[in-house]
Amino acid sequence: PSADTVAPSAPSASGGTAAAAAQYELLSGLQDCESYLFGKYVPPGASVLDMGVGAGRTTTWLAQRAGRYVGADYARAMVDACRRRFPELEFVQCDATDMTAFAPESFDVMVFSFNGVDHISDEEGRARCFREVARILRPTGVFIFSSHHARQLAVWPSFAGGRPHQLAW
Repeated sequence: PSADTVAPSAPSASGGTAAAAAQYELLSGLQDCESYLFGKYVPPGASVLDMGVGAGRTTTWLAQRAGRYVGADYARAMVDACRRRFPELEFVQCDATDMTAFAPESFDVMVFSFNGVDHISDEEGRARCFREVARILRPTGVFIFSSHHARQLAVWPSFAGGRPHQLAW
């Protein structure tokens, strides 16, 4: 897969409104770094959780590669947009700080692109997110995320016995 049209930065989600979802629907394709990381660390047939899916910019590539693909977003408008665009795939409304909708060790890969981790508003929320990632990934699972300010996250991941790779682009 190659990169298509990608905005230089994500549009504001504006609380997840239908207008914001419409903006996100204009985005397509992967960024170069995503093409590289997904190609290297998302094995064919993997069970993939695409957290912060937005309107599905990464869905086509990941779903074609995955044995099981689940897209998730905290904003109902984003989930609805994905369900319209990709009716054959699974999408759930879910917050990255509370992924209790998913059983422990249920995914091989979790992707949280477009600096989603930076949009978790506080230190405790980011810590909950990283604990949830460790819980839902299988022991050899891979967490691929992006952050503009990785050194300023204020909390570093603790995977509580898990061994996922941490990849940032």
